[in-house]
Amino acid sequence: MSKVKEGLEEIHVGNTIFVVDENRKIVEVRRPNEKWVWRNGVRVRPGKGSMRDVKLPPPLKLKRSSLDYLLDDRNARDIVDDVIDNLRKS
Repeated sequence: MSKVKEGLEEIHVGNTIFVVDENRKIVEVRRPNEKWVWRNGVRVRPGKGSMRDVKLPPPLKLKRSSLDYLLDDRNARDIVDDVIDNLRKS
C-alpha cells in the first residue's frame, strides 16, 4: 500500500482537488459549496462569521497582575547576559 501512496500527488485548483498518479488523473473532487470572490485581483474566500460572535473564556484569576509577569519576562536574564558574564570573567 505504501508504494501506491508514494506515486500519488494532490493538486488543489480553486474548489477542485485532483489526485494524480504519474500524470494520470485518478480522482477529481469538487467542492461547490465554498464561495470564492475576487478582491483586488486576488481570489479569496470570505469569512464565515464575525469576531463579535466569538465566545471568549473567562479571564484568568492570577495572584499578580499580568503586567508584572510581562515585566519579569522582559527583565529576565537570557543567554546573552550569560555570555557577557563569561567574557568578563576571562
